[in-house]
Amino acid sequence: MNWCLFSIPLICSAAGALSIFLTVKLLLTSKKLQEKIGKRIDLSEASENLIDERLDRLVEVFKEEIPMASMFLKGSLVEKLKKPAKKELLEALPELKNKMFSPSVIKKLRGYLFLATALGGAIGLIIGILELAIFSYFC
Repeated sequence: MNWCLFSIPLICSAAGALSIFLTVKLLLTSKKLQEKIGKRIDLSEASENLIDERLDRLVEVFKEEIPMASMFLKGSLVEKLKKPAKKELLEALPELKNKMFSPSVIKKLRGYLFLATALGGAIGLIIGILELAIFSYFC
């Protein structure tokens, strides 16, 4: 059997690692791509219920931590406090979305670049070994 056949798994591994590396690198460095991703993410609809739940939980924590607060935090007063808080949080979501690709976030994501590249290389190696086995069986 030819020695070139045994290079198939290594070539597939290198191709897998390179493709993952380039994809992640493109995502981390392309400002236009980051802007497009940021525009497609709509946080306001998905987070309204979550904000309501968290504000309810916060009111309950206030009542537990400050026993006297339970006398005041009832009915319409709670709703009056929650309404502007919810409005402010929903208005802050676009700013949060813009900071999703801040330099500090990208720096943390770069730590996963090696892991993703290694995973791509491992998958490519497995595919290459399977190709070699199939080729060896049929030829």
